[in-house]
Amino acid sequence: MKKTLRFAAWFGIVYLIALIFTVIFAVVKHFNPDDSTWTVTAIIAECICTILFSIIMYSFYLLGKYAKNRLLRIASILTMLLEIISLPFAILFEIHQPDPVYTITYFLIVIFLTGIVMLMMGISLLRLNDRLKGLATSFGVLMIIAGASFMTIVFFFIGIVLLIPIYIMIPILFLKASKQY
Repeated sequence: MKKTLRFAAWFGIVYLIALIFTVIFAVVKHFNPDDSTWTVTAIIAECICTILFSIIMYSFYLLGKYAKNRLLRIASILTMLLEIISLPFAILFEIHQPDPVYTITYFLIVIFLTGIVMLMMGISLLRLNDRLKGLATSFGVLMIIAGASFMTIVFFFIGIVLLIPIYIMIPILFLKASKQY
């Protein structure tokens, strides 16, 4: 289990780097909408991020299994499903801009569902506090606040800002868990 969690920590770091490039590609694509090269690059980057994120969520599933934390396993599976189901829509939005009503409706639904899953994940991380001490508590609280922000939809910008420390804490959590489990 130690090797798996250390491996997950490295995937967390690679995911963070890939996510930065994905955002850069999306911004460049936005300013060059007629250049199909940036569209393809953004789609490939989104696919890579989805794969990496799914591996990280599977690692959370394994951590939940090892720690006998059923809620963490369920939240991990739901997060993977949400990410994988969202990918085709993200690709569609990169290729073709649908009617704004559909786009806004889709994003509102995804933001709300993301909030629910983040709340579940945050609560389940608090249950790891016996072994991971303050790290699990701070990570869980951040996830709960971000999830609640996403669920209100009005405050989702707070959730987006909180994603920065959350994504940074993922590799740290897995490294600490690899020493504890």
